[in-house]
Amino acid sequence: MTDAPPQDLFWLEPQRQQLRQAHAARRLPHALLIHDVPGGGGEQLALFAARLALCESPAAPCGQCRSCQMLAGVVPGDAATIQHPDFYWVAPIEDDEKVSQVITVKQVRGLGEELAKTSHGPTGASVAVLAPADALQYPNAGNALLKTLEEPRPGALIILLTGAPGRLLATLRSRCLRLRVRVPPRAALVDWLQRAQGPSDWDAVLDVLGDAPLLALHADARQLAAARRDTHGALDGLAGADAGALAGLAAQWSRADQLPLRLACIENWITARIAQRVGKTGDGVAMRSAMHLSERGSAPNIAPLVRAHDAARELGRLTTSPINKALALEMLFWQLSRSANP
Repeated sequence: MTDAPPQDLFWLEPQRQQLRQAHAARRLPHALLIHDVPGGGGEQLALFAARLALCESPAAPCGQCRSCQMLAGVVPGDAATIQHPDFYWVAPIEDDEKVSQVITVKQVRGLGEELAKTSHGPTGASVAVLAPADALQYPNAGNALLKTLEEPRPGALIILLTGAPGRLLATLRSRCLRLRVRVPPRAALVDWLQRAQGPSDWDAVLDVLGDAPLLALHADARQLAAARRDTHGALDGLAGADAGALAGLAAQWSRADQLPLRLACIENWITARIAQRVGKTGDGVAMRSAMHLSERGSAPNIAPLVRAHDAARELGRLTTSPINKALALEMLFWQLSRSANP
């Protein structure tokens, strides 16, 4: 069964409608800030805004004009799929040896030079997406982008896509129209996944991945369930493990083909333990996406688990960096083994 098409991301309709209305009133801003959530569809919303701005028809996006056809095959972040001369996607540079962690000032200055030029299309529009925008090299790249935003060329649209807007310069945020992606309740997500991919234990998938529909859409439910069982079983036994066992497990799970899924399962295990300790019932996994300070203060014995959760999250953010992942995992396991008893 094929993946659900972008237009079926129904939870994005309020934001799409807001953009349609702004475009129809000729009030489309020169800068957008899309506050995304993991697997929420922020990249698809950014592409929708690009199609809207670049479409040659009054009924934008029409899907039929030359611009719409050129944008139809764009895969977010894949420069090779971008054929439209007025559309730019700026991301940390990736080559055969390593993946950069930042969008450099050189990239931003080059983008500014491109956006200053007259556009190729009849609408006069140009669109650039920076994703993730919180990867802008601090502070030089942010300041370079600010200069472009302060004197925008008419018709140029810059879209900042990020899951952490607080990491952006306040002066950048203040110059953007902000759109926030909000995923629907769990039941609606399960129904959508069943329609898109067929029956499966989607609740279990979302338990591990969080309420992240686009991550779940591409997940192998059986493989994920097996990885979850294996991971949780291993974590349940950490309390009695010696240093050698912890190191061996860390070395095994630190491999690139395992680490992202293992980390998701680890976060799921930790949040379930936190929910048990604070007396919660039902789906405590919602805490995976929002740990509240009130919960930290109300149950002191969860503090080691909260710290371990934060460490797992940070390691997930650094999976493409050159840090010693096996050592980081070993330290995380040590934290979890020491927090086994309330």
